[in-house]
Amino acid sequence: MPTFKSYLTGFILSIALTLIAYFAVTNHAPSVILVILSLAIVQFIIQLIFFLHITQGPDKQWNLVVFISTLSIVLIVVVGSIWIMDHLNYNMTPSQMNDYVIKTEGIHQVQKNISLKFTPNNYKSFDILSDGQLIKTITLNDIPAFDEGDPKQDYQFSNDWGQNDIYDALHNQVYFTAYNLITAGNANAVRALFAYNLTNSKITIIYKTDFSVSFGVFKLSPNNKYLVFSDGSHGGFCYNTLGLTILDLDSNKELNKIFLPIDRVGIIEFEKWVDNDSFNYKEETYKNINDCIKNYEKPTVTVKLFKIPTQSNTQDESMQKM
Repeated sequence: MPTFKSYLTGFILSIALTLIAYFAVTNHAPSVILVILSLAIVQFIIQLIFFLHITQGPDKQWNLVVFISTLSIVLIVVVGSIWIMDHLNYNMTPSQMNDYVIKTEGIHQVQKNISLKFTPNNYKSFDILSDGQLIKTITLNDIPAFDEGDPKQDYQFSNDWGQNDIYDALHNQVYFTAYNLITAGNANAVRALFAYNLTNSKITIIYKTDFSVSFGVFKLSPNNKYLVFSDGSHGGFCYNTLGLTILDLDSNKELNKIFLPIDRVGIIEFEKWVDNDSFNYKEETYKNINDCIKNYEKPTVTVKLFKIPTQSNTQDESMQKM
């Protein structure tokens, strides 16, 4: 039978545990969350023993069985509800589920091998292949004009990237470039980066530059959200001002450009992705043009890390400044 002593013992223990939890929080104890959870479990057991008397009385075994059953049902309902709410996207339509998995976890479906095959010599058209089978031929008449006033017959598709099989599984599209043959040797030459969407067969211009440049080394981020590529004017190795451009493929907007310091000549090369929004790049620089001509085999090499500014990064920086 419950006694005044048992009630008093339970009360004192409950007060003690409450005070311990309070001082653990106010004094910023290590692993404070784990401490609070542990104290809560002990407090729960004390309530059951000293106030609900679940271990006392003639039917104490049945009381314990009923209590454990009730607690199990409550846990199943609560934990199950939380799990369902957290995984709702996995139970939507197949397309919604795929988008969720790709964007949040960087996991893609097993895709067919998409590749581009350019027409030899004139580069006036190219084929898009899926596992070696032709699915679409793109000609100059298919692309929107990107150099106002010039006929499309002056255009040519470019295959000087060093890597032309750029397939974006997240947006289900391939990327390719074209330039104006007539102005290719002039300072006002125009090159454009296009995207062909395999879902709706639509071709759009996602980037254009008005300089005599050589696009190259296109690199998709692991989650297919960003595209980094070489972009910049150059007139020979020692006069190179080639830099890197970063595009956001969700909005087709330019996020950043990376160029050499104004007092240096040389090149910038993409190295590797570190994670979904960070990559390493290499600067090969010389003091000046004369130094480059004399010592072109001995550049100053610096490897740097670049983190693409995202909305979450910006918010974190703002919070740190407050």
